[in-house]
Amino acid sequence: MLVEVAVAAPLRRTFTYRAEDPRALEPGRRLLVPFGARKAIGFSLGKAREAPPGETRDVLAVLDEAPVLPADLLELLRFAADYYLHPLGDALRTALPPDLGRVRQGKERPPPPNRVELAVPPEAVRAALAGGEEPAAGALRRAPRQAALVARLLEAGGALPLEALRGEFSPEVVRALASRGWLRLSHEAEPIVEETAFAVAPPARLSAEQEEALRAVEGALGTYACFLLQGVTGSGKTEVYLRAIEAVRRRGEGAL
Repeated sequence: MLVEVAVAAPLRRTFTYRAEDPRALEPGRRLLVPFGARKAIGFSLGKAREAPPGETRDVLAVLDEAPVLPADLLELLRFAADYYLHPLGDALRTALPPDLGRVRQGKERPPPPNRVELAVPPEAVRAALAGGEEPAAGALRRAPRQAALVARLLEAGGALPLEALRGEFSPEVVRALASRGWLRLSHEAEPIVEETAFAVAPPARLSAEQEEALRAVEGALGTYACFLLQGVTGSGKTEVYLRAIEAVRRRGEGAL
């Protein structure tokens, strides 16, 4: 079987490979292929029409159980690459989610962190939150959102799922504390639940300022109005956006 492959590289052509695994013929799957003296990631474009002159090399591996680029997205990317005169394989690679970056290099990606825990003893956290004179306490005083997150973890016994913090604390706050050694991010395997419905996390608790902003936006639905939502990083602006979108969707309308 011959398969047409767009190699993830800035090249304005596709290549033909020989494949024993029939899954390689399904467009949108990533394939590991020999490319010159190295190995490269390519994207299946389906069955090739004919063998090119010269040697036809073999696909080394099919990397995905299902296509990472569905048919409609693949069609859009092919149009965009043609319209903008851009190499197809490079366009397909750019469309991958960021967390597939390591897989682009043929490496196994570690599971993403889903748990955050305090990396310092509870007594040191309490002392810093109490406003001691040590540098750590001063750093927390200058970063109230970081201090609030540390206090939240302390109240929860030292650890929480990352999902429980979404909407209330931004990823930047979590990363800042992790880089300073206050937090440790890890992956905890989740139990397999035999159900078909998606689990819905409980909504985040809105602050008084978030509630005020949301009421203003909701009160203007159905009319034309412009709002500026102003707040520092980690103050919860995104959660206001999400709640406003929910309100729009309940009206049977759309939101961008």
